[in-house]
Amino acid sequence: MASFSTYEEYFDYYVPKIDDYPQRDDFMKVLEWVADKPGEVLLLSELGRVIDPDADPKEMISRVLSVSVILTGWSHQIADPFFKVKSADGQLYEVGLQEQDVYDGKKPFALEATGETIEKFGEHAYMHIRFKDFEPKLSATVAVGGGPKL
Repeated sequence: MASFSTYEEYFDYYVPKIDDYPQRDDFMKVLEWVADKPGEVLLLSELGRVIDPDADPKEMISRVLSVSVILTGWSHQIADPFFKVKSADGQLYEVGLQEQDVYDGKKPFALEATGETIEKFGEHAYMHIRFKDFEPKLSATVAVGGGPKL
């Protein structure tokens, strides 16, 4: 399904649907936070800090997973999930989709960027999300004359 082109289209799509979900408040924090950040990339742990910067990280896991499913799994998703893999030198490299056997650690992963072979993908992979490159939220500032400034 095609993506929306503006933040307002995503907002109008999600808001009526999210009210019946227990994750509503967490999701709305993220949706409001990303309004002026098209294309933003976050680690899942960073998403937790957007939701509640003071929460215990262990308690935050289920909240982050619930919100990330909505962000990346609903039709007209506002974000895409992807992995970055840490190489032997500590650099992170974005990688595409892999076979299930790679994710499960049954098959080694070849990191093309460095040429190294990683035996256990899960021990070197970090889940990220990339928000769509939408047109940011319009913010009107009031001019001295009382009307919006464009």
